[in-house]
Amino acid sequence: MRGPRRHLALGLLWIVAGPGVAGTIKLEPGGQAYVDQLETEARVHTDALHSRLARADMADVRVNARALNEFRRQAGNYTVARFEYSYEVDGIPRTLILHGRSGKPLDTIATIGRSKMGGSRQPSFGAGEGSDDSGVVRPGSNAGSSSDESHAPRGRYEVTETELQRDINDSDFYPPDDSEAEPLRHVRTTLVRQGESDFEATVDGNYNRANDAELKNLRYLDKEIREHRVPRGGKLTGIVSKSPCVSCSENIDLFAETHDVNGTIRYLIEPPAGQGNAPARMTDIVAESRRSSDALREIRKAYNNQALGKETSWMTRRASWYGEPTPRDVFPGSVESSNLILSKELCE
Repeated sequence: MRGPRRHLALGLLWIVAGPGVAGTIKLEPGGQAYVDQLETEARVHTDALHSRLARADMADVRVNARALNEFRRQAGNYTVARFEYSYEVDGIPRTLILHGRSGKPLDTIATIGRSKMGGSRQPSFGAGEGSDDSGVVRPGSNAGSSSDESHAPRGRYEVTETELQRDINDSDFYPPDDSEAEPLRHVRTTLVRQGESDFEATVDGNYNRANDAELKNLRYLDKEIREHRVPRGGKLTGIVSKSPCVSCSENIDLFAETHDVNGTIRYLIEPPAGQGNAPARMTDIVAESRRSSDALREIRKAYNNQALGKETSWMTRRASWYGEPTPRDVFPGSVESSNLILSKELCE
């Protein structure tokens, strides 16, 4: 959404938000300082999937090797994002902490796993072989074939009422959201209906990034601002387990300008599959970020094997979001450039 279309959208959002000085949210690679927090975020999402599979209706699925492999694959591929939005009300500092992950609701993931068992039962909607773990539907795929998605354009992941209700029902497996009265409030970001946020995914290559973790956090926060639960003009600090795509990067920029929000989002850079030694032109910052991404992936893999394996003791797991603030310091040589988007060969 560049050029005239992007400026038109920004103009419309500016009218809704009202006049003000536009903010800036910088995107910077992060390093080892963020691995522990991102691993804790990912663990809560894995535990939620474990708790969903522990229910009686999944007894036959959780002993099937193919299904378990699929669940571990999905849990390992989630992008996790934690955003902290700080603001003041009547002179009192407050922080809203948003916890998001990419992908589909847990019931839909359970249906995908069941479809891998080799029987005749297939995913009912938006969960076929043609869709990836971010909730992205590949153009021309067989995903999205149910009655409530039958008119959805190819290449789009539609937030249907079925999916939205499933996402709401996921709250049974997650820590409860904190009360709005709490000065430090944790929430799990859920899907937002069309029309309840002005921020939409744009097509990134062959994919529509509607279910990316960063966008889910932005849309949820935008809805909170629109409904006057939190004011605009706050400060946003975030960490993400993967490099933001073009769609999310553009929406982050647009969100900052629309709601006069300043801040920094740091992310880990995933090494390309099968790459050996880092290219000589790679900076220390990028190399450190890639090493941190590797470390996070291995930690997540080990935990997913333990939590989603055949020998697992299946029972409801209760977790809680932890309240420590995101570390503000990063490894030496922090990036100074605002809204850094790395070249494609470094990010993929």
